[in-house]
Amino acid sequence: MSQQAARKLNQQPQQSANVKFQKKHIKGETIVSRYLVPDTFLFVTVLAVSVALAIWTVCLSAQLTSAQSSLQAVTQKMSQLHEKNVTTSQTVSELSSRARLEKIAKKAGLSMKENSTRNVTK
Repeated sequence: MSQQAARKLNQQPQQSANVKFQKKHIKGETIVSRYLVPDTFLFVTVLAVSVALAIWTVCLSAQLTSAQSSLQAVTQKMSQLHEKNVTTSQTVSELSSRARLEKIAKKAGLSMKENSTRNVTK
C-alpha cells in the first residue's frame, strides 16, 4: 500500500511558478479551480511603456503643430518682404530712369554731352 501511495504522489502534476489555485466556497463545498496568472511585473511594464509611448506621441504631435505654425509665420513674413523688395526695385527703376534724370537736369540748367557719356552696369 505504501508503494501505491508513493506512486500516486509521484503521478500528481507539479505546479508551475505562474499557476495559482483559487478556492471558491459555494454552499458549503470547496471547489478548486486552476488559472494562469500573468506576471504582474511584465504586465505593469508593458502598460507603462504603452502609456509613455502614447504621451510621447501626443507631445510630438503638439511640437509638430507648433513647428508648422512657426513655419507658416516665417513664410508669410518672407512673402511680405519679397513683395516689399519688388516694390522698392520698381520705385528705384522709376526714379533712376533716363527720362526723369534728363528732366531734373534740364530744370537745374544742366546739359548732357552724348560723346562723353558712359553706361555703367552692375
